[in-house]
Amino acid sequence: MDFRLLNSAFLPQAAELWDYCFEKKGDPFYEWYFSEYCLKQNSVIGGFDGDKLACMLHLNPYAITLRGQTLRLPYIVGVATAPEYRGQHLTRPLLETAFTVLRAQGAAFALLMPINPAIYKPYGFDYCYYRHYYQMPLAELKKLPPVHNIKITRCADITEGLDELTAVYEACGQELNGMAVRSRAKWQELLNGYKAEKVMLAIAFEDASPAGYMLYSLDAGNFKVQELLTLGHEAQTALLRYAAGHLSDAANFEWLAEPGNLAYLDFAGSTYSGSLKPFMMARCINIRKALELLPVPQNVSGEAVLLITDKFLPLNNGLLKITAQNGALTQASTIENEEITMDSAAFTQLYFGTFSFEELVRAGKIKVHNPRKSGFLQALFTKCRNYINEYY
Repeated sequence: MDFRLLNSAFLPQAAELWDYCFEKKGDPFYEWYFSEYCLKQNSVIGGFDGDKLACMLHLNPYAITLRGQTLRLPYIVGVATAPEYRGQHLTRPLLETAFTVLRAQGAAFALLMPINPAIYKPYGFDYCYYRHYYQMPLAELKKLPPVHNIKITRCADITEGLDELTAVYEACGQELNGMAVRSRAKWQELLNGYKAEKVMLAIAFEDASPAGYMLYSLDAGNFKVQELLTLGHEAQTALLRYAAGHLSDAANFEWLAEPGNLAYLDFAGSTYSGSLKPFMMARCINIRKALELLPVPQNVSGEAVLLITDKFLPLNNGLLKITAQNGALTQASTIENEEITMDSAAFTQLYFGTFSFEELVRAGKIKVHNPRKSGFLQALFTKCRNYINEYY
């Protein structure tokens, strides 16, 4: 089996395998992806049996705002194996090839949304994004208190709301960590895809200024929120009451909200308070590169010896002494005794701010050999409110 980057000559085989495993030919997303995006804006790695594509993964370029800085990283999608090649354990060499390419390109992390997380955990991926999942009868939202200072406007053409969407999204990015960077072109691309899938848009205004928005769809009796972001509680309540106005169109309501969302505090009872749901995984590809890119607060200083282990990527294994001073972090290999031990998955979750240092220690994911160093790691890797809503 030969693993390599695809060129355009093999695009029809990639499209055929996608059709077999994911969206079908003729689906709006499929048509857009293979006419406008695949191999034009991304790259694909395939495993070949002669000239036949046996398996593939797609590396879609993304940028996220992580700890206040823009981090460029690939979003791995479209991991698929042709049925006649399944059971041959091709995922491992496919990911090995991808990680080799990505390290050479200078990537520190990769994102992935798993269909089955058990496939990817052995390769060092773990959840860095969670969402608060609401599922309830739509009528329950009628019980929310009325809001009088928010006006809701529906856009007949969702692309007409681009300026308002951008303003709200960027403002929310000041509070939320790990959000995808969306340029105007990226927004246009996203909205065109939503438009093809018949997604609708409602915008909340307060004193003529955009205070929130909701992208949603109505299908088979379900009111499904694709994305809902607001600058305040009243705008959120107003948009949820707007959703409740669709009882003649839908009976059920679904929403994957930001994990710290507190809308359930306004619900009549605990039945529909929702639950935490894993959403997206991440994986550190290059520990040293990640530490090089880590933003360091000016008021954080200290040093610690870290032992980081990685069963799948031996290049990540190392005993490193890190030192923070005057807003900068230095690192060096050392032969000193380790003071903190973690594997690459825990390092990724700590770096992303998914969990605090103390939480990962309590969960047994980090071992502390020198308790005096805990405060330094807690200050260096503060916990964040993570949110991302990307599907390809």
